Parts: sequence; C-alpha cells; structure tokens
Amino acid sequence: MPRLLAWSASLGALVFLVSAALMGRLEQAGPAHGDLLLPGGIPATLYLPADEGPAAFLDPPPAGERPPGVVLMHGFASDRLGLSTLARRLSARGYAVLSFDAPGHGQNRNPFPTGRARPDAFEGCLRSAVDALRSTPQVDGNRIAVMGHSMGAGASLGFATRDAGI
Repeated sequence: MPRLLAWSASLGALVFLVSAALMGRLEQAGPAHGDLLLPGGIPATLYLPADEGPAAFLDPPPAGERPPGVVLMHGFASDRLGLSTLARRLSARGYAVLSFDAPGHGQNRNPFPTGRARPDAFEGCLRSAVDALRSTPQVDGNRIAVMGHSMGAGASLGFATRDAGI
C-alpha cells in the first residue's frame, strides 16, 4: 500500500507540473497583451488583435485602421483572468479588449463598494477603463463597447446608459 501511495503522489505531482507548464505557455500565447495599472490603482490587461507580441504596442496602426475596443468586467468573486479566454477570442476577431479587476477582486486592493446594489457602484472603475481605452493609440476611441459577466454585466449595462459614447 505505501508503494501505491508513493506512486500515486509522484504521478499527481507530474500531472501538476505539466499542467502548470502548459498553462504558462497558454498565458504567453495568443494575441498581443500586456498588463497595466489604470488610474485609481485598477489592475488591467489590454489585448490587441495582433500576434506581433510587444511590437503591437510600439507601433500603432493608422487612425483609419484602428480596431474598436471592448471594456470587459468580470462577475462577483472572479477576476480579469477568469475572462481571459473571452478576451482572447474577442481580440482574435478584431477587437482590442481591456479587462480589469473590480475593487476587492483579483489584484485590485481597493475596497469592494459598500453600496454594491446601487447601479453606479462601479462607475469609477468603468470610467477609468473606458477613458484609458479611448486614449490608447492602438484603438479607435470612437468605437467602444462595455460588457461583462454577472455583476460586470449589470454594471456595464448601467454604465452604458449614462455614457452616450458607448
């Protein structure tokens, strides 16, 4: 029995290491992306519809060729990494995507809003994300959408009703 337990533990460790290595490669693959810190201390990731790696951030396309942008907000008890598959798929289809961690989630150390049932509880972080995306030279700032999952969907919908440019 101890031999079977040792063999099982070794196999489990090997599966874990291989899985971690594959996940690390997946994180580096796909569309060009980079982490940034938005005003207000909001951690975010920007995905660009290009496979050029960091060069996509250095050489913005001409104004008429810039992609539309999407601000993506996660749901309660999640973070921006939980929506990275969706962000990558949108980016692969030609959208620049800015995904961020809401207050009290992921790497965002700002406190979770106490009035979370209010429709404008996440107004500040959504405003910061939209403004950042609008001013990014790789994105057409006149074509911005907001979307999210669960808590992020409600906050995005409420925000879109208060911003005529969305």
